[in-house]
Amino acid sequence: MASKEPDPAADHVVLVCPSCGGKCRALAAAARKALRCPRCGAAIQPNSGSSQVTTIQPARSSSSGRVVRAVLLEETESTAYTARGPESTRPLEIPEPDPIEDIDVRRKRPPAPRAPLWSGVYDFPWHACALRAWFLFGIGLSLVALMGAGLSYVINLYNAGATGSMIFFRVFILFMKGFVLFFFWTGTYAGGFFLATIEDTAGGNPKVDWPDDSIWEKFLTFLYVCWIFLVSAIPLGIAASPLKPSLGFNIFAWSLVPSTIIVFPIVLMSALSNNSWGLLWNWEVLRHLLVRPHVLLLLYVMSALLLAPCLALGYLTIAEYSHFLFLAPLTGFVWSACLLIYGRLLGRVAWVVTGGHELAQREARPRRKRRR
Repeated sequence: MASKEPDPAADHVVLVCPSCGGKCRALAAAARKALRCPRCGAAIQPNSGSSQVTTIQPARSSSSGRVVRAVLLEETESTAYTARGPESTRPLEIPEPDPIEDIDVRRKRPPAPRAPLWSGVYDFPWHACALRAWFLFGIGLSLVALMGAGLSYVINLYNAGATGSMIFFRVFILFMKGFVLFFFWTGTYAGGFFLATIEDTAGGNPKVDWPDDSIWEKFLTFLYVCWIFLVSAIPLGIAASPLKPSLGFNIFAWSLVPSTIIVFPIVLMSALSNNSWGLLWNWEVLRHLLVRPHVLLLLYVMSALLLAPCLALGYLTIAEYSHFLFLAPLTGFVWSACLLIYGRLLGRVAWVVTGGHELAQREARPRRKRRR
């Protein structure tokens, strides 16, 4: 029997589980029925002598008469607390918008220069994105010029008929190995950056990213540029062949000058437009250039002005080595600067003739709001 009969007027009673000894709370109307302990799951019989019943008086409940599952009294007492307001509050901080998520800023094109064939072209080697390339290529090309002067010296001694021809031949092989090594090593990196300069500039980008190709891909890019230069030199070389009996083989060397100025830029832009080793001619590129004759004329004039100091310093350093060998560092850095300027110039020409510069200028103009 229970130690105490529950009061029917009370709302809740407290039952003691005979198995685990835990105290449970239940409705007074349901206390006469068999309940289950929420702690151990044992059945609680209020009429049995092992269970204890204690009456409590909580606030009135509107669900009188409905069977409710027993609740642990310890959990009810431990979770009861008095709600209090915070002692101090601070205003809600609104986070600043992430600039990456600003679509208008991200889609906005860089400002288009008013004079695209002048602004940012001839000082390009000393921009932050190209300064490293200019310095490294300058060192490599200085070594190429120095090895070329050594080859010229050995060849002149051999032609003079001096004694020890076998020694001169071995020295010639050593200088030739050094010349080929420095030439291909520098050209492998310079060729990739040269084409990257043309492509990024033609796309309207003011900065040029260093290409992340592998060493073999860069070497193939350098061979690609050499192949285009060789194909560009063939037409004028064939045209100058009738002058060989009177001028000798030097006529073929001199034919490289107009080939570099006139033919090479058109063939290079055509090959890049076709993205092919074999298709080296594109009539659309030629048509765009002929439609804008001032752009084509400026390209030829500036190409000649860039080629002139390169030829002059190369001749003085390699052919006149006895007096001007000290110019080898200057020659290498001038070659490096002219190469980067020429790549930037070709990229700007492609940007102008394809209409990219005009489109960038049109998008940079402030749009007028329409009146309703």
